Amino acid sequence: MKTETQTIEHNKKKINYTQLSSSFLLTSDSILLADFVDLPHNKNKVILDVGTGQGLIPLLLSTKINNKIYGIEIQKELVQIAKLNIQNNNLGNQIKIIEDKFQNCQKYFSPSSIDIMISNPPYFKINENEKISTSISKAISRHEVEINFDEISLYASKIMKQNGHFYFIQRTERFVEILTTLKKYNLEPKKIRFIHYNKNS
Repeated sequence: MKTETQTIEHNKKKINYTQLSSSFLLTSDSILLADFVDLPHNKNKVILDVGTGQGLIPLLLSTKINNKIYGIEIQKELVQIAKLNIQNNNLGNQIKIIEDKFQNCQKYFSPSSIDIMISNPPYFKINENEKISTSISKAISRHEVEINFDEISLYASKIMKQNGHFYFIQRTERFVEILTTLKKYNLEPKKIRFIHYNKNS
């Protein structure tokens, strides 16, 4: 596996971050999402990152809190890098990575056990008029090949606590659909932040 390593400074702390050269490299989406999360003051609250990839969001959150953080990821190569990142940053006692699809989350988490769930999910449906990457890793990350937003919302409603929080990022083109899906599973939006890359977008 060909990898790249860089040092990220976040909240005045340094993170050694390794990523596969063939995967999606570091983007602003994960950083913006991690910063959007209202972090708990209670250290007993449990956090889950769905589709954690190479573990970037748990690493970013660890610079601000000491809570237990789980990441679940279906891609074996990404799991290996995520575990390497945790080891290289001495965070084995705080962050745990699970190699499995999120649809199996109830094997690991009992109903109403998660306080905060986070996801940077695939943005595109597989029937959209866009070419799917020949890279399996990129295809799974970008398109709803292995999981769709409906499934993520369904299982979020099963394992999150009644007063839990679900943070995610999505494209504005899917805004109305996303709201409808959330309502379907009794997940009510409380805070929305629109992101634009320049003043004209």
